[in-house]
Amino acid sequence: MKPLQRPEFARSTAVYPLDALADVTGECRTRLIEDLKPSLLQEDSKAAFLEECGKLAWLAQHWRRRIGADESQRELDQLATKARGLLQAMAALSPDTMGALRAHATYLQRGSAPPVRLAAGTLQLMDRRTGEHELLAGAWDVINDLEQACRYASAQITPSRQSKPTKNVGKVLVLLVASKYIAWTGVTPPKSAEGWFAQFMAALGKSTGIAAGAKLVHGVLTDMESRQHRHPDFDLIKFPIKDTSPRSG
Repeated sequence: MKPLQRPEFARSTAVYPLDALADVTGECRTRLIEDLKPSLLQEDSKAAFLEECGKLAWLAQHWRRRIGADESQRELDQLATKARGLLQAMAALSPDTMGALRAHATYLQRGSAPPVRLAAGTLQLMDRRTGEHELLAGAWDVINDLEQACRYASAQITPSRQSKPTKNVGKVLVLLVASKYIAWTGVTPPKSAEGWFAQFMAALGKSTGIAAGAKLVHGVLTDMESRQHRHPDFDLIKFPIKDTSPRSG
């Protein structure tokens, strides 16, 4: 079985731009552009605006508050439980199984033509464990530390009863797209449930896996109007959003 590729665990540093609509079909893009017809966007700028919306949807998906405290705690507890399960499975290995694993792991470590390349960090761990079962002993310490770190981090989190990560992501998407539209046209999009903007946001949300219904649209736009087109949650978004609007010159 092919080894899993290690993910980029430093994902908190976002690379901009990425497009949440990258995998959307041409037919779906055409329908989204059709939903923009009643807007004040110029005909030749609607495709470009949709492209910007794809980037904004990616930002909403990767917003640093997209996972609420409850979800973070659940993920940490789940990882700790699985780490403990792996430790228990390692401890339950029979002597014969441990012997077979050690023999083959040693070949992967020092053999002339190993079919699998162990990571440099793993080789260093094994080198420091000479005289023991090098791979299992080194892995045990790392996995045990991972479990303890997860349990400690989980214990420091105070879940909020107000935590609604799914709704928060939808709110961020609406305010980002609405603000982009204002930047391009100078006009606030309509907030009614029957208006084109609510329908466009619902379709955009469906295409990107973000719930952005008419009620949410109405609430965000009402709040933005009362705050002169600036939503307070903008202060919590730390991504660089370059103004690419035709009005920016």
